[in-house]
Amino acid sequence: MLPIYICEDIPEKLEQIKRTINKHIEIKNLDMKVVCATTNPHTLLEYLSNNRKNSLYFLDIDLKADIDGFVLAQRIRKIDPRACIVIITSHTELNMKTFEYRIQAMDFIDKSDIKEFDNRILSCLTEAYTLSKKVENLSKPLVLEIVKKPVIFILSDIYYIKAESHTITIAEKTKITNLSYDLSSILDKLDDRFFQCHKS
Repeated sequence: MLPIYICEDIPEKLEQIKRTINKHIEIKNLDMKVVCATTNPHTLLEYLSNNRKNSLYFLDIDLKADIDGFVLAQRIRKIDPRACIVIITSHTELNMKTFEYRIQAMDFIDKSDIKEFDNRILSCLTEAYTLSKKVENLSKPLVLEIVKKPVIFILSDIYYIKAESHTITIAEKTKITNLSYDLSSILDKLDDRFFQCHKS
């Protein structure tokens, strides 16, 4: 599940953003959830410090607090380096500041543009969801049962798997392992980062 955080200082706007997000999550059947929707940036940071996970953030710039949305985004980036950050604001003249603060924003949405607002929220949700699935796959393990004992390989560490007369060679970043195993029995455990080719 991909957690979503929202920080917007106007309660009515906060509810509107939350409703829009929840509507798209339900329609598209996305494995996401709004876990924190607040008008206070410090509440968001406090919640995040106890629930660190790759997440999606929708942040206003002018938060009527001692920190603005740009500083909040910088702090989020330190806690959650793979964060997907979306700026939602009526201050479109500040869009170049996202580069000054080096927050690597996914999008900069003008909340006064009612026509585009809904579509851009949906676009950010689907893109963040796709990215989160890729991150999950990077840490996905390959577990092989060797003499009734599980041997675990991290898929992102594997360069290639070679089959030769009832033996497979698993070449990783730091080591090469030879096992008496049948390649066909592990093919279903590999994802789309692996391509099966014939030796010829």
